[in-house]
Amino acid sequence: MGISLYTSRIVLRDLGAVNYGIYNVVAGTSTMFTFLLSALSISTQRFFALKIIEGKNDLINKTFSLVIWIHILLAIIIVTISELSGFFLINETLNIPKERINASILAFHSSNVIILTQVLVAPIIGLFIAYEKMKVITYISIIESILKLFFIFLLEKMQYDKLIAYSSLMAIVSIIIFLLYVILLKRYFLFLRLKFYTKSSEVRDIISFSSWNVLSSLSSVLSNQGINILINVFFGPTTNAARAIAVQLSGAIGGFTSNIQIAVNPQIIKSWGRKEIDEFNLLILNSSKFTFILILVILCPVYLELPIILSTWLGKIPDNTIIFCRTVFLQITILSLSRSYITGINAIGMVKKLNILASGALLLVVPVTYYLYTIKFLPYIAFVVYAIALTVEFVVSLKILKTASSLNFSKFFKICLLPILKTFCLGISLPVLIHYYFEDGYIRVLLVCITSLTCFGIGTYAFMINAEIRDKLLLILNNVFEKCRFAI
Repeated sequence: MGISLYTSRIVLRDLGAVNYGIYNVVAGTSTMFTFLLSALSISTQRFFALKIIEGKNDLINKTFSLVIWIHILLAIIIVTISELSGFFLINETLNIPKERINASILAFHSSNVIILTQVLVAPIIGLFIAYEKMKVITYISIIESILKLFFIFLLEKMQYDKLIAYSSLMAIVSIIIFLLYVILLKRYFLFLRLKFYTKSSEVRDIISFSSWNVLSSLSSVLSNQGINILINVFFGPTTNAARAIAVQLSGAIGGFTSNIQIAVNPQIIKSWGRKEIDEFNLLILNSSKFTFILILVILCPVYLELPIILSTWLGKIPDNTIIFCRTVFLQITILSLSRSYITGINAIGMVKKLNILASGALLLVVPVTYYLYTIKFLPYIAFVVYAIALTVEFVVSLKILKTASSLNFSKFFKICLLPILKTFCLGISLPVLIHYYFEDGYIRVLLVCITSLTCFGIGTYAFMINAEIRDKLLLILNNVFEKCRFAI
């Protein structure tokens, strides 16, 4: 997260607001075609996890081979459609200065290389996640961040067109990461052999399950990229740069907590596969609860001290960046609460109703935002509309799980929502007082961070964990103090 935020500062400085906005809208235009990838990734993780329960390597190998061939075909389709439609969007639709058209096209080609590697590496990552080999994903993520940082320092020294150079360097990083995953795949899974299977029934199962997730993934991509294009058309590339910064910040913060979800997803799916319904429900409630509180620990000081943080991070802050960031934080909190429930529905397989209703809500985001822009609403309203659509998706997921696994609203309120509300009220009290009664400056930022961590920690201990976990926590702390005392 730290490297990601730091590199954003350097990229914005070196590219400038216009080039940075162009890259994000052009790359977004390209990546909008990866909606199938998101749908298939969810499905393949589910199928891998269920096959692992059976404990038969030949079945896992067969499933892996089928998934690889599906993703190879998918990569060809996505890149072909993207290349054919991209030229029209860049030349005819997007608000890009004429002198930057050629550079934008080259950046678009580089983003398609990134898409290609992301599609091909997705089933490999899915297999590592299903086997819960999180150390591999962690190390490669760190390597990826360091490579990006190195190439961005290299960008400063280059005399070439910055937009073309930056997009090309990011494509090289994606290729290196893809090759690393392939090498580690061969090391960790010696039994895997890529074979060509023609049994259509299993392909049909994967595609059938994925087809409903395609609706949600497509609508999410269309909504996000539709907002990006609307902002570009109504307000220009500089406002796209402000949105890109907000999305970058939310991605960094959201990524910090999404690793909890990555770790718990296989356990949720496997618990359902073993018919351990109580364990299944408890995993969903606890992962949702702790992920939400962890995101609040980070967002509380960031939200309160955002102007100082952004000025330190970026130097010059593009217009609308602060309000964009604060409204996009609303989306982060909703997603952190809802991810576990959506994983649960995917584990059960009841994806049809969720994706139909959620897709309808997400697809309404663009026309509603367009109407609001035409009547002179400010740019940030798009984030508010999107947050409402995400809330609809969460409510629908709650109702579906009530039917499928008896995870009703009373359990959600008692085990998840009520402890969250108590912890939230305690957690924000002192940081808010310090924010309003101390003068601006880094001392206040430091105090807000410390009090936020302390107050949310106390709230978590008091309201979020049961007596058994408290006893384990006290035992761990006691052992740590004993070791420290012995060392002294």
